[in-house]
Parts: sequence; structure tokens; C-alpha cells
Amino acid sequence: MWYFIRDGIWTKNGENTYKDKITILERCLKVSKSADLFLDYEQSGIVGRLQPNNSKIPDIFRGATVDREELNKLRSIENVIRLGRITSIDLESIIFEQGKVSLSSLGGAKDGLLIDCMAEGNGYEAISQTRLFERGRINIGPLLQIANPSFSAAIIAFLEATFNEECDDLKNQFCFYP
Repeated sequence: MWYFIRDGIWTKNGENTYKDKITILERCLKVSKSADLFLDYEQSGIVGRLQPNNSKIPDIFRGATVDREELNKLRSIENVIRLGRITSIDLESIIFEQGKVSLSSLGGAKDGLLIDCMAEGNGYEAISQTRLFERGRINIGPLLQIANPSFSAAIIAFLEATFNEECDDLKNQFCFYP
């Protein structure tokens, strides 16, 4: 089952996104609307849509990176729920803004794992309140490198492995937020 909040979202093709940066940037100069740019990128295989035959042009790009095979697998998911945002989850069901789905129809709560991936973007709006490193924990926060979670994770891992726990303030200084 796939819970879908937006029908329109762009994904970045991890196979060739950065092969020709000049061409990618030149295309920006040739269009007047971002929708036209992304349609051009789609034609070139730089980005893709979950629903390429949908007439709705995606209005959001969060930097998700998938290759063509992964994108085709995502497109093959048949049980897609479009009932708005999830408002709560209990042992019996998932409650959406516009309805409810019984967990028994999904295999039941005892046999499954529900993962909350609904964080809005990369959390840039909350940067000033975020401290990545705190005593005894690492908080999930904004990416340190836009649209590159792997590099961000590598920086975080390096800081954690290089400095001891008493240096949390120092580790946070290496991040772009206080």
C-alpha cells in the first residue's frame, strides 16, 4: 500500500543528473517557467514523474533521487490511497483527512510496520530551532547539503566519529545552523 498525498512530484534521475552540468544550467536560461524547465528535463531523462501520463504538472521537487528501474517499480504500485493527510493511526486503522483505511485490509497492525515519512521537505523552516547534536543523541534535521542526503549523512557520521560527546557544541558549529 502506498499513501499518496500529492499526485504531482518530480524525482531526480540518479543515473545522469550531474553528468552534464553545463547543459542542465543552459536549459534554465531558455525557459520562462519552471514547469517548462522540468518538462524539458523530463524529456532528457534528468527528472521523472510518478505519473507521467497525468496531465497535472508536478508543482514540487524535493530532490528525491531514484534510477529508472526504481521509478518504474514505484509506478507499478497499484494500491494507492488518496484521502489527504494522515491525522492519526491506531491499532485498527489509519485515519485520513478524507476517510479511513482499516489496517486489517493491509495485513493488520500486528503483522506490519508503519513508517511515518511525512516530514515536510528537509525542515529548512525550523533551522533556527534545530540542534543536530545533543548529549546522547543525534537529531534528524535539515540536510547539510541540499538534495544530497548521502553527503549530509557522511558529514554527520564524520563529525560524530571525530569528536567526542563533550564536543556537541563544536560539532553543531560545523553545521549551517546553530
